[in-house]
Amino acid sequence: MMIVRFSASVLLATSLLMVGCKKPEKTSTTEPAGSAGSAATAGAGGAGGAAATPPSTPPPAGGSTAVVPSATLEAIKLPVPKGAPEKGMWSSATAGGDGDRSTNFMDGNDLWVSVRFVDCNLPAVKAVASKPAAERGDFTFCFDKPTGKLKDYELFSPSDSLRVVKVGHLIIIVGTGVVSEGKITGADLETFIGSLDLPALAKL
Repeated sequence: MMIVRFSASVLLATSLLMVGCKKPEKTSTTEPAGSAGSAATAGAGGAGGAAATPPSTPPPAGGSTAVVPSATLEAIKLPVPKGAPEKGMWSSATAGGDGDRSTNFMDGNDLWVSVRFVDCNLPAVKAVASKPAAERGDFTFCFDKPTGKLKDYELFSPSDSLRVVKVGHLIIIVGTGVVSEGKITGADLETFIGSLDLPALAKL
């Protein structure tokens, strides 16, 4: 049998070579639960461990985002306006659809009083929110500051021939016609609006 002998220096070199070729073990980057690092990560999500969520947009006045159906608005009974002929009658002006009703009190061909119900939740109303008041038309009363109160509801008095009241998310716009100028006053219009069941309208 042939015996190969190695010197001590050769064995040492071989041992160092084997150690040098050994691959280093990977260090785990996952921190155990309860460690300082994991606690900091959890704290970054906000107090209580839940991620912070952006605040929601507050609902419009009245606490509802629904639009009043057309049939509901059409079912609102309107009295004869003070100062208008008793023989007159209410006649629908245009078919506005849900959230929008326009009607006129007519005596023959004479228009005495116009009434419009507008729901401030209508998309068309929200679309003009950022526009100047002069460009909003009737919708501006959904955003403007009131000039007074009528039975604890917001009242707008832009002129002697026009009164607007906001109940819930509805605005009620009442104005006189040409034939009734000087015969129906702003106070008469307020009396007319006040005769409506405003608390019930505010709940629509």
